[in-house]
Amino acid sequence: MAEYRALTSKYHPKLSEEYKDVMTWAGSWEVVIGDIGHFYHFWRYKDYSGVDKFEQETTKSPLQREFREQVLGLTYGRQNWLTQAFSFWKPSLPPKNHDTIYELRTYNLRPGKLFEWERDWRQGLEARRPYQEPVGAWFSHMGGLHTVFHIWEYPSLEEREKIRAAAWQVEAWSNTVSKTVTMIDSMHSQIMRPIAFRI
Repeated sequence: MAEYRALTSKYHPKLSEEYKDVMTWAGSWEVVIGDIGHFYHFWRYKDYSGVDKFEQETTKSPLQREFREQVLGLTYGRQNWLTQAFSFWKPSLPPKNHDTIYELRTYNLRPGKLFEWERDWRQGLEARRPYQEPVGAWFSHMGGLHTVFHIWEYPSLEEREKIRAAAWQVEAWSNTVSKTVTMIDSMHSQIMRPIAFRI
């Protein structure tokens, strides 16, 4: 894993510079509780034309070829998702504090429930904001469909427990959880630590 961290730390700044007109690096994390050995990298594209440009140059760009040849020797598999941020939750990325932990919560919704989810979470987050400001929330466009990702930042696992316990005492928040849990087929929680790049 140290080799992989070193490789991405070397190439992500270069990729960010080469494609700065169409995309920007928005954060990288290593899972420390959950799917150990997994890494998440977030890139923010200007629009779909940026995705097209990056993908069309996969085999043409010497930098992309060089990176892929090296990274494939260190990985068992990779996934690529296209997501969109919810309008009510503007992401605060890339991470500014590298001494904290981040929780990635993944929700697989029942088909047709996304708009209800957005409506209920918009209300619930206002109730939770006094205790914690969320990092961001996204829903999938390509990849596994009907999937929602939430990221929360905490000083520690102990503080996470305290913050969540306090939020549960707020009726509007507990009501939101009660409503939205019926829309979920499955969910997954992982604790991550950010990887610091000089970009």
